[in-house]
Amino acid sequence: MLPVGSNGIVDGVTVDLRQMRSMIQSADNQTTYVQAGAKWGEVSDVLGPLGYAIPGGRASDVGVAGLTLGGGNSFFTGRFGFTCDNVKNFEIVLGNGTITNANANHNPDLFKALKGGGAGNFGIVTRFDFAIFELGLLWGGVAFYDFKDLGNMYKPFVEFTENTVESPNGSLHVVWQHNATSNEFTSINLYVYTGGNVSADKYYTSSTSNSTTNTTTAPTIFPSPFQNFSISKIGFPSNASTLRIANLTDIAAEGDTPTGNRNKYGPSCFANNLTVLTEVNSIIARVLASVAADPPYEFATMEFQPVPRIYTTHSLTQGGNVMGLDRFAGNNILFSFDATWTDPAKDTAVRRLSTWVLGNIT
Repeated sequence: MLPVGSNGIVDGVTVDLRQMRSMIQSADNQTTYVQAGAKWGEVSDVLGPLGYAIPGGRASDVGVAGLTLGGGNSFFTGRFGFTCDNVKNFEIVLGNGTITNANANHNPDLFKALKGGGAGNFGIVTRFDFAIFELGLLWGGVAFYDFKDLGNMYKPFVEFTENTVESPNGSLHVVWQHNATSNEFTSINLYVYTGGNVSADKYYTSSTSNSTTNTTTAPTIFPSPFQNFSISKIGFPSNASTLRIANLTDIAAEGDTPTGNRNKYGPSCFANNLTVLTEVNSIIARVLASVAADPPYEFATMEFQPVPRIYTTHSLTQGGNVMGLDRFAGNNILFSFDATWTDPAKDTAVRRLSTWVLGNIT
């Protein structure tokens, strides 16, 4: 059940399309038609066994419609642009009840507006026609590091973002998290390599690693986009990792989060610069320290994602979108302050903290 306040407008209406989740693949294997109620895990369950994929959600329980209409960052953005850039056609019900289509040739203005602009002001999208591509196995997973080593991640993160144009097959998140209940801080990196030709004989996997003794019986290198994160550069994951060879369904399932909690996401964006990234993390640490005696959240997660210019270049090649990133000539970093809690009485305090964090770094 959605919590109070889930509507986008006071006294608004939520239209649940969950029962509309069928998928059909075209005879030429170039397009998959996905109804708006589907989740990305269901899409990969259908397309994966056929050897295909859509540049879609990085967590299996994320909805197709919300991610796509909001833009959509996937494991494959460096190769194909945002999820919305890979839509060939939207089927949409307009405010007057008319069912129509929006694509490059029919209603082209609406087509572009739906790519990253949401559908709340335009109608209700009922089907997405996606371009698809061939996909085999991936290398990826989550690696946990000592929090004291978080600073070692900044420089390779900035370098990764700068080098995405040469190595577009990598997807990276650098994350740190505070568990208010245990007062523990954790450093987490999420890696996914989509370039194919992956095997445990070629790349490091957690199945060959002993985290207690920091030894491995297999290669210690990561795929090329993550070479500056390899064990020879920053050491072994300190506690555990799930780095492995797996299919998209398996990798995306790891991104699912528990339901039933209250969540607040606060995004910001800034230049891909080591000095800026270091200062942003210092500011956040100081703000959290100011509420350390009584944190309003149960978990606070700081998430950093690369947004290199190559993402926008792909978008423009495919007709553009309305996300606004084309006005930036350089590479950027997307930051999100994510808070999780269960007590409704903490709502105001969490929102205030989120505003405080974002206000201090912008």
